Amino acid sequence: MIADTPIEPENDEKILAAINEVVARRGLLSRGTYTQVMLALYNRLRENRTRRETPTRPLSPLRDELRLATVMFVDVVGSTNLAQELGNELWRLLIAEGHRRLAATVQLWEGEIGQYMGDGMLCYFGARKSRGNDTNRAVSCALAMLDRMSDYSLFVAEEYGVKNFAVRIGMATGQVVVGTFGTD
Repeated sequence: MIADTPIEPENDEKILAAINEVVARRGLLSRGTYTQVMLALYNRLRENRTRRETPTRPLSPLRDELRLATVMFVDVVGSTNLAQELGNELWRLLIAEGHRRLAATVQLWEGEIGQYMGDGMLCYFGARKSRGNDTNRAVSCALAMLDRMSDYSLFVAEEYGVKNFAVRIGMATGQVVVGTFGTD
């Protein structure tokens, strides 16, 4: 049984081999059984890695890994209406400066920006490299972002007459499969 397997680094390969075997024989199992077996195997793999993983172990570039990470999404409140009111050029200017300030804050808290999406950005803490306090750093980063954007909001109001320029932030912590596809 998987739960009785001692926790050792070489057991990752055994668990991964078991996952591959279950996937190859998926047609022999009911959907519910397949799901439960895969969940048990991935949970065991996560437990195995979490118990022995050092906080500074970087993501292996050669394979996908199951990791505990915090994902944060930041976007501008009411951006569609603001874009219509301000016009494209001013809107791009304000968003570019907002992104610059947000990115500097993410970097300060050792997060990673995964993607810019219009007025928003997707950030990761602990996806490539866990520092052991990823969730705490993400929350601290979010609070710092709110402070930094509050200051920026005052500038935007004074300089451009835009009232209530603000961001909203959502985040979740959980298990994610992380890997490299394409380029870094």
